[in-house]
Amino acid sequence: MSDTPSLPRRVVVLGATGGIGDATVRLLLAEGARVLGTGRDAARLAELGALGATPLALDLADPMAGAALADAVIRHLDGTVDGFVAASGSHGPTGPTRAVDLGFLRRSLDENLLGVLACIQALAPALDRAEAPSIVLLSGGGATGPRPNYTAYSIAKVATVRIAETLALEEPGWRVNTVAPGYVATHIHDDSEEPPPANAVSPQVPAELIAFLLGAEAAGITGRLISAPWDPWRDPEGQTRLREHPSLGRLRRVDEQQIVDLQRQPPR
Repeated sequence: MSDTPSLPRRVVVLGATGGIGDATVRLLLAEGARVLGTGRDAARLAELGALGATPLALDLADPMAGAALADAVIRHLDGTVDGFVAASGSHGPTGPTRAVDLGFLRRSLDENLLGVLACIQALAPALDRAEAPSIVLLSGGGATGPRPNYTAYSIAKVATVRIAETLALEEPGWRVNTVAPGYVATHIHDDSEEPPPANAVSPQVPAELIAFLLGAEAAGITGRLISAPWDPWRDPEGQTRLREHPSLGRLRRVDEQQIVDLQRQPPR
């Protein structure tokens, strides 16, 4: 496969009506990409359609969501997907793990995790047709450390990171990465009891990292969890480390031997 896909790129964005998804769609359209955006907000889908995206109403908890998306890709993107972005998600049930509503949790996992995986499976042939397909999934709070009272969201996000790492190994022809967006003040926090932090970021910040990971400049970066606001992904040296370092940007247990190995590495 070539690392320089033909333009315009054909990109699917799940959750295009959310804050990060919306910013991503707008950025990709400005770059000349053909974008198929999904969501459940009819008004916002219509707005993105007016900008040039192909809107598709889609509920990821629907068992037929993957088939519906694959059909739309055949009709609107020539059956080929150069880029796939999963920017959808919700917190799901909150509260102590000992009392979390399991029915609500199952619905949350369908929406945040299993529905995304179903879409990837359904679009696998369309991704294989691309010259250098790239998948970008979204992480969130609870993926790299415990987040009390957000069991459903944390489970989904830590599993999302592991899915990306696994797919990156299983599908060497694909690039698969996960973006940690930072705290973005979107509707997902409407039901949160946590006050927004002082370092909240604009949706444009993760959107720019997503666009980078979809492009040819990110060739060779795969299986990584990258923080949009905190990692030096814009820096050429940082990009090289993301390509080459065996553990950087990955979910790993840090033990004493790893600490010794890190201490032995020469400074950069």
